[in-house]
Amino acid sequence: MNNCFCNLFGDNWICKYVGNKRIEDMNENDLQLVIDRMHKQGLSKKHMTNLRATISQFYKFCRRIKVSTLNPEFLEIP
Repeated sequence: MNNCFCNLFGDNWICKYVGNKRIEDMNENDLQLVIDRMHKQGLSKKHMTNLRATISQFYKFCRRIKVSTLNPEFLEIP
């Protein structure tokens, strides 16, 4: 299994800013950078909140299958 975001999610906000970083190598700062960049681009709070929810659910799944231990619960919406 190739565990990088771009192979799993395609070309989206996450891939724009983290590239082909492996899921298990991601940290909360990488994910916060994505949300901060979305804010700078003028995306709505709802759009950023939806992405944060998607990230949280994805990492919950990753913890369950033991691919990552990251729990991005402190991602802040600007």
